[in-house]
Amino acid sequence: WRRLVFIVGGRGERFARRLFTLPEIAFVQIGDFFGTALCHAARAGVQHVTLASMVGKLAKFAAGHVLVHSRESTQDFQFLAALAQQVGATDALVSQTRQANTAQEVSELMSTAQSAAFHDGLCQAAWAHAIRLIHSAYTCEVLLLGKAGEVLGRAGTRGETADER
Repeated sequence: WRRLVFIVGGRGERFARRLFTLPEIAFVQIGDFFGTALCHAARAGVQHVTLASMVGKLAKFAAGHVLVHSRESTQDFQFLAALAQQVGATDALVSQTRQANTAQEVSELMSTAQSAAFHDGLCQAAWAHAIRLIHSAYTCEVLLLGKAGEVLGRAGTRGETADER
């Protein structure tokens, strides 16, 4: 397959299927193994991967983790606070980000004006980490999905939504 969509689990897959018109086999549940899956796709000769995730696991990956399970990695709230600061969050909001309990809480803290920039920035950091891992072996797109399946942010090279084999 030339084009794959990597998702964490069943809920993410349901959301991704609404976004892309691809055969069932193109949707791959990778669980917590973001780095392993991306590297394997490079070795397998895949041409494009869309990594679609919700904020908790994507934030861990964006901060530099390759395995995003709660036993293997922790949320880096300093990283998220720095990102919030980069997109123009107030000092109070940056402080709240540092004190947050979950990445979802941070996502919800962002005001409407900063939300798109924060979420796109998170995707950009995840995309940059992915490209470092795969050494640009294929094109990659990162999507941040909301709790209802909406696309909150994106970065990278968009893949076609048509059936590509």
